[in-house]
Amino acid sequence: MSNLYRKKAFTPKNRVEFDPTIETHVLDYASFIKYNNWKDGCAYLLEEPYSDIPTMINAKLVTHYLKAHLGKV
Repeated sequence: MSNLYRKKAFTPKNRVEFDPTIETHVLDYASFIKYNNWKDGCAYLLEEPYSDIPTMINAKLVTHYLKAHLGKV
């Protein structure tokens, strides 16, 4: 096994904050929901006060989509 392979295999993926306005983030999460696993590993940072990434993403999505409707209530 080459050192290059080892380096790529064990290098952690760069993680980003989940943004519900970015379609690729939403589609990535939809794929996770459908297949119950991350396509290429989870790409998102866990933010405070959440204890797990799926709960955090659910909360961010609900907040994002309801903001447009809160003014109508």
